[in-house]
Amino acid sequence: MKHVVLMTVALLFVPAGWAQVPDPQIPDSFPQFLISGRDRRADCEDVGKAMRELFWHHYPPAGPMSTFEDGWLVAPSLWPNTDKAETNRNRWKNAFLSRKIDADGYVTTLQHHGYAHADGWPFPLYSQGGTGWVFTHVHGAFYDEQYGVQLTKSLDGFELQGMNEAGIDEQAGLTLQITGDYATLTSPPCSIDTETIALLRWDWDVSDDGTISLEWTTDDEPE
Repeated sequence: MKHVVLMTVALLFVPAGWAQVPDPQIPDSFPQFLISGRDRRADCEDVGKAMRELFWHHYPPAGPMSTFEDGWLVAPSLWPNTDKAETNRNRWKNAFLSRKIDADGYVTTLQHHGYAHADGWPFPLYSQGGTGWVFTHVHGAFYDEQYGVQLTKSLDGFELQGMNEAGIDEQAGLTLQITGDYATLTSPPCSIDTETIALLRWDWDVSDDGTISLEWTTDDEPE
């Protein structure tokens, strides 16, 4: 049995972003910004050029068309009359028609794989107020050491029964080999306030059929 095990319990939120150099190869069909009413024409041209480069830099198909983008990316991505116009219209149409809505009416965010709710906002991270063990950054979006998400490189503090560790790899994660009909993996001790816990999440891959369950103890029920 192969496990990529991840436990996330967190309470906080932080924004993240990055900058890139604008692409100078802007097609002629892309909108231009002509600014008047200033004394220095060169300044107007520079401002208009900078605005155009900024607009082009964030023009689709950048981004996954996540739910949280619906309110502010649809109009900017649809009004330019470029060769991408029809493609963008179809992409947004398909995105809206395929939005996942559960029985409670929750619309999934679909931003990217994160360490919080699988269908929701990828924050908070367990490193911002919880406990967790991450054995691979694969599929973990851009979350790595700079966000306090350190790779766990050994099972020190874990208890294994009915299974053996088959290796820890930065690409494959933690691999466990089941040796009996029943096996348990117990994490190092950690204390979590159940009144403020945001969520608990595991990611794993099982090579054979079987049932996996999660158990925990409390102060009132230590066993």
